[in-house]
Amino acid sequence: MRSQLVLLSSVALFALAACGGAPASNPTSAPAPTTAPAATSAAAMTNTMNMSGTTVYKGSMVMAKSTPLTPDQVVTVSMTNFTYAFTPSRISAGVVKFVVQNNSSDQIHEILIFKTDLPAGKLPLQADGVSINENSTQMTKIASVEDVDPGKGGSMIARLAPGHYVYFCNTTGHYKLGMAGEFTIPASGTAAFTPLPTASAMAMTATETAAATPAGNPAPTEVVTVSMTNFAFKFTPPEIHAGVVKFVVNNDATDQMHEIWLVKTDLPVDKLPLTSDGTAIDETSTQLTKIGSVEDVNAGASGSMIVTLQPGRYVYFCNKPGHYKLGMAGEMNVVP
Repeated sequence: MRSQLVLLSSVALFALAACGGAPASNPTSAPAPTTAPAATSAAAMTNTMNMSGTTVYKGSMVMAKSTPLTPDQVVTVSMTNFTYAFTPSRISAGVVKFVVQNNSSDQIHEILIFKTDLPAGKLPLQADGVSINENSTQMTKIASVEDVDPGKGGSMIARLAPGHYVYFCNTTGHYKLGMAGEFTIPASGTAAFTPLPTASAMAMTATETAAATPAGNPAPTEVVTVSMTNFAFKFTPPEIHAGVVKFVVNNDATDQMHEIWLVKTDLPVDKLPLTSDGTAIDETSTQLTKIGSVEDVNAGASGSMIVTLQPGRYVYFCNKPGHYKLGMAGEMNVVP
């Protein structure tokens, strides 16, 4: 429309000149027509789905003009505390759609994918020492789904060329708890998503732990790792002190779902009240006071809980049907 008006004005001025009349001077010059933007063969974008379902573009994924990429592979990503599960577990070079779901019950998680030569356990950190520096020149961002509330999800589409990639959760402190991994796509063939080994999770200092604790929640004074196997628990360190304690719980079994309940009771550990079918502990019994729990942890997955412990005796157990009867229970004395 603007170009038509300019054209008509030009024709009118030409007609006046042809008739011998001079146009009156106009102190305000007509604005120059807006130049249409040049056609772009490709636009650099990263597709991030926020929780309202709005697609935001902000990074390094190449999309031809405005035509959406058509994925040739779809990968489902399940996020828990503090691990990822990918289905399928291998991918090849090409256009990949990641469908991401936060299956944690109490933690915000996210997944960011970067191309880099750095190993997943050696990524550059921000000044706080607990989060990854996403602006580092040593890494190139490919795509992300960020700030996903528990029970929510999102998706991203990325063109993955052969090379080395890392993925991680950059919610404060989660990288240091081992929520990261890597994969190297070959020129032909497939690559496996490889998580950081549990031993690669970097222990946080007291200052870093405080920084990783959301406002309003008490900062843990002690962090205890719990390994669950068939059918036993292992606590590291074995002695627990009174205070605000964070339990990072790993299910190291290969074929069984496990969980941990922590209760206060005067009952012996082998005399806990059972449900009517006799296969599990009666969690509603007035003889038990629940302190905390991490429930329904799949094999290879993890979870966490933060509880305040007073000095004294506590009982813990797995309440999956039959597991208590198989001896998956114990007691601990919390020292001052």
